[in-house]
Amino acid sequence: MADISNRLQQINTLICSGVKANKSLAYSSLLQIQQASNTNHTSIDALAEFSRDSIHPIVSDTQDEDEEIAAQALKCLGFIIYHSSIVAAIPAKEANFIFKSLAELISRTRLKSVCNLGVWCISIQQLDSDILAMNFQSLLLAVTRALNNPYGSLSTTFEAIQAITMLAAKLSDKMRESSNIWAPPIYRRLLSSDKRERDMSERCLLKIRSTILPPPLVLSKVLVKDMKESLLIGMDKLLSLGMKVQAIAAWGWFIRILGSHSMKNRSLVNNMLKIPERTFSDHDPQVQIASQVAWEGVIDALVHTPNLPCKFNLVKEKDSNQTVQLLNGNNCEIQANGFSKSIKLIMVPLVGVMLSKCDILVRVSCLNTWHYLLYKLESFVNSPSVIKLVLEPVLEAIFQLVPDNENLRLWTMCLSFLDDFLLAKCSHMDNDVTAQLCYKSEMVTSETVYSEAGERFWKRPIRWLPWNLNHLNFHLKMICVITSSASMETFNNENRTFAYDACQKLFKSVLKGLQLELKKPSANYDDVMFAIREILKFLRHLSDDKSGDVHIHHHLHYAVLHFIQAVTKELEPSILGSPLYEVELDLKAMDAVQSVNHTSYAQVLGVPSISHMDKVAPIIYLVVMYSLVTVRSTSKMHLTDCILKEMHKYFELVFSSFIPPNNLLAAASLVLYKNIVPSSLKIWIEIAKGLMESSTMGNHLTLKTKSETEGVDTICHFLSYPFVVCSSKKLCGSPLESLELESVVQVWNSLYGSVNTLQLDSFVSISFTEGLASMLKGCLDDQRMPGCGSESCSSCEDFIVVFLSIFVNIVTNLLNGLQISKRRSDRIMRKDSNREKSSFNSSSLRLAARFIGLLWIKQGKNSSNWLSRVFSALAQFVSCLHLKHEIFEFIEIISSPLLLWLTKMETLDESINSELQILWSKITSHLQKGCPSLVSDSAFLKLLAPLLEKTLDHPNPSISERTITFWSSSFGEHLFASYPQNLLPILHKLSRNGRIKLQKRCLWVIEQCPGRQENADPPFSHRVSATSINSSKRIQIMTTTNHDKQKEDTPTPNPKRKKIELTQHQKEVRQAQQGRTWDCGGHGPGIRTYTSLDFSQVVDDSEESQDTQNLDSILEMARADN
Repeated sequence: MADISNRLQQINTLICSGVKANKSLAYSSLLQIQQASNTNHTSIDALAEFSRDSIHPIVSDTQDEDEEIAAQALKCLGFIIYHSSIVAAIPAKEANFIFKSLAELISRTRLKSVCNLGVWCISIQQLDSDILAMNFQSLLLAVTRALNNPYGSLSTTFEAIQAITMLAAKLSDKMRESSNIWAPPIYRRLLSSDKRERDMSERCLLKIRSTILPPPLVLSKVLVKDMKESLLIGMDKLLSLGMKVQAIAAWGWFIRILGSHSMKNRSLVNNMLKIPERTFSDHDPQVQIASQVAWEGVIDALVHTPNLPCKFNLVKEKDSNQTVQLLNGNNCEIQANGFSKSIKLIMVPLVGVMLSKCDILVRVSCLNTWHYLLYKLESFVNSPSVIKLVLEPVLEAIFQLVPDNENLRLWTMCLSFLDDFLLAKCSHMDNDVTAQLCYKSEMVTSETVYSEAGERFWKRPIRWLPWNLNHLNFHLKMICVITSSASMETFNNENRTFAYDACQKLFKSVLKGLQLELKKPSANYDDVMFAIREILKFLRHLSDDKSGDVHIHHHLHYAVLHFIQAVTKELEPSILGSPLYEVELDLKAMDAVQSVNHTSYAQVLGVPSISHMDKVAPIIYLVVMYSLVTVRSTSKMHLTDCILKEMHKYFELVFSSFIPPNNLLAAASLVLYKNIVPSSLKIWIEIAKGLMESSTMGNHLTLKTKSETEGVDTICHFLSYPFVVCSSKKLCGSPLESLELESVVQVWNSLYGSVNTLQLDSFVSISFTEGLASMLKGCLDDQRMPGCGSESCSSCEDFIVVFLSIFVNIVTNLLNGLQISKRRSDRIMRKDSNREKSSFNSSSLRLAARFIGLLWIKQGKNSSNWLSRVFSALAQFVSCLHLKHEIFEFIEIISSPLLLWLTKMETLDESINSELQILWSKITSHLQKGCPSLVSDSAFLKLLAPLLEKTLDHPNPSISERTITFWSSSFGEHLFASYPQNLLPILHKLSRNGRIKLQKRCLWVIEQCPGRQENADPPFSHRVSATSINSSKRIQIMTTTNHDKQKEDTPTPNPKRKKIELTQHQKEVRQAQQGRTWDCGGHGPGIRTYTSLDFSQVVDDSEESQDTQNLDSILEMARADN
């Protein structure tokens, strides 16, 4: 330390000696010590003390005429004023002296090296900024002189530019005010033929752009003058020399510096625009990229958002501490016509490049220029008018490109861009919104990074604000653009899958933001309806898209199904399922498409109809659309497993989320009924699985009152659908016949079993069973077999076997289920006498009868087994019938199909014969024991006559003997005025053979000519009634005409009469009155008394209160009484 101090004292002595040789030696030694101090920090303190005493003579020596001494002195001075530790020791007076001396030196010296070193000292000095500002004007003039380069030296230019950069960094405001002085020498060099000068000038402008942009008016005026005088000519010269990149790069800076002043010099601007017109259309990608970069100058010149009229409202959410920033809709729209024209001018070449066939690097550069425009727009990028002018054209152009290896990056950039916009709705906002909105651009701006390939990466954030319903159309439109592009034939499977996956991601983000918007307390009815209509309109547009071939449709429909599922999942069920927000069912398919079987099945089965433009809840709209898209996507192609899986998930979601789901299932069923296609059964299977696995399965059949049968009807319609499909004739030869129907049978049985396992009311259970039977019978009532009916169609033959095997299970299950429900209902009525009597519904019987008849038409190898099962079920079912009208209707329904098989019994299988015998035995036994009053009813005899005609003299002894026994114990014990005409020959034969016995007074009927007129008058009849005298009776002789007999045979229920159950005593009295037991007067069996009538029970029934006999019987009873 002491040695350095001694050496520095010696150097100071030599500098002050005035001898040039000594000064030269002294400065050389001082430079060595300064260089050594970089590694020896102890010498810095000594240098600081030395500089405080020696600064004045050193600065004076910089003015020496000897170039060597002046240069050495400037080098030593540069070290002193650069090192911060030494600068701190320099007094302000000496610092001011240094600046004045340097400015004077640069201005007057003619030595290039001295000038360069003087400017160098200014560029590296670290003296106080206040002292620098005091000497700003003199220093600026000195540096500008050096910048003008009177020596023609590149090094002088370089040092001067470095000094300009330093002054702009430390005295930005003063430099901006005086930019008209120092900036022209820099931007003029952009047209220099020397590449090094152009590069130095461009680097300097990049560093000081924040100082000169936006340009002050004084600078723009100077540029206008230069443009007119030399710069336009200079650019044309460079273009003619083939230096297009250099020319357009300079043009970019010129238009920036011209700034907003360009609007006042339209003629000049029009001349300037001719330059990019020539470069944008150039075939060289490098020229096109340079044009894109230069076009950012137009953005800098024309876009100045702080001057635009825009007002922001700060809205405080009630339930949140965060402040949400919202654009004022009235003031946010950009009103200035000039600004709108400027935006249009900026966008013209960008859109043109995107739509043209150019290199991928050109498009990337164009996209970056477009992104720079969005950055410069700041928060106004959220304005709907800006979105329409700036965002939509470029995004549409990008998404029309095939996302192959070349364009994939463009797609990724734009998709990320859109996703950022969408996620801004869900992002957390800073509490200080005002600071966020009014931030300075330099606080967040990071310079663009250039790669070796010329590509630029986005480093500037876009000022997205939380979007609102005004932006919904834009987001949905962009998704539509992507889907439309993906439908083009130029897209391969990989590209198409990528596009649709991107759409799904964007759409889910839209729905999340929309849900947040609709949850706001400020959301009114119109907002909700607008959102719902726009979403449904978007889905309808996609579902109606008919572009492309079948394979393209497959991908589009698959995407639409995902969209519908996303809407159902993301939006609140309280909105989608609410009747408050009903919309028109404007799906064209509901108006145009009609199934080949819709008229013959859907209407006959009573399927509830939803017509085009009907008002429905949004979820009904979605379910109908989902079903239609599914049917359409499978009508021309095989259904893929992925679509089946998605269907299963969707309907499980729907049925679990919306209660009650009756209308949803009805809507899906209606679409299926209207659109029968080869894949209908697969679609039905997935809906059924979703229904069974939903958490609301029981709500389909939950009835509050007996009149509310919508749930029952809906599930019955749905269960009937597979048989409607199987009965379709126009599907013969389609893949339907080749399907393995085991899965259909399994799912149908599972669904039917699931319904039966529910704890249903007995009346509801009967309603369900009979409703299903009625609908299934409608599938068979067209008198046609399933399939095409052609004997040569082997596929139909196989299919019919499967069809009938399914049906026999259903028939037997329905009969068994109805039997159980009937018995349960009877038990309930016996316990609760006030409960309304159940009405007998014969749908299951009619279905069984129709099925028996169908088997008669189409007999096969399995017919024996099927018939045996049905006959067995009928035999068990007949035992639960107790009421007269039930038995009456049972015989009426079953007699016709039963006769078909009784006539052919000798050719039937043994098992069928056995079951048929059992069935007939059950019927006759139940008639004999279950309801004896029927065996004296002439109307019932007439109904039963066809069966008796066949069975009384049947070739099978088991049938004939059982029938004769039944006759003898039933109809044979009663007197009838006449017998049905078809029975007369059989009764005549059997009575002559002694196999049956008839009442004597009825034999005259049998012995009449079979060809006798039917309107012949029968014998007299009588009526016995009590008189006011207890021991007397009134006998009235009546002539019964044929017309009266028909009335008598026809049962006429009396609604006013209510049958009251008899007590045990009353039953015994009644039996005595009918001659079946001993009465209280001692009369034996066969003797009918009238003196012992029991009037404790009033029964006004035709079978029990009236007794009609012929005249001979009346006389015999009168004699017996006497």
